Amino acid sequence: MALSAVLGVASCATTPAARALEVERVQCDGTTVDGGSVIEHLQVLSVRPLYVRIHSSDPGEVRTRGANLLLRPPEGIDPYLLLRTLQCHSARVLLGRGGPVEPQDPFGLADSFLEIDIQAEHGNYLVSIKADSVAAGVQVLAQAEAFARNHARTPEAGP
Repeated sequence: MALSAVLGVASCATTPAARALEVERVQCDGTTVDGGSVIEHLQVLSVRPLYVRIHSSDPGEVRTRGANLLLRPPEGIDPYLLLRTLQCHSARVLLGRGGPVEPQDPFGLADSFLEIDIQAEHGNYLVSIKADSVAAGVQVLAQAEAFARNHARTPEAGP
């Protein structure tokens, strides 16, 4: 099951700010939980680079465009609500309406639009964060790796 917001108008927007305004309009409302508090409590199981293939050359070039984070499902947050919350947070960071929870926040960049998707993976959530440029993608990956170090899932205490 893959989740992503269908934002037809946002995909036609030409600037990152215009895309973020449309995401904010569609995704942020009274049912969206505070992104900062949700992000603080995420437990990261793993981080992998998100690559895209550039078909401008033969056989094509692979470049980093972001990160895939495997997360333990947050208590009481279904994947639809998590997706809307992260997308709202990302849009608001870009628009200057809310700063990142911490410098390692991979879910929002002040100068780049991020496409965020979620899919279920073996009872966990795989969150894909794709930046609009290679430089921003490398930054997202670095921040995701730092975020994972600070939000690693702690082993459960045994009996």
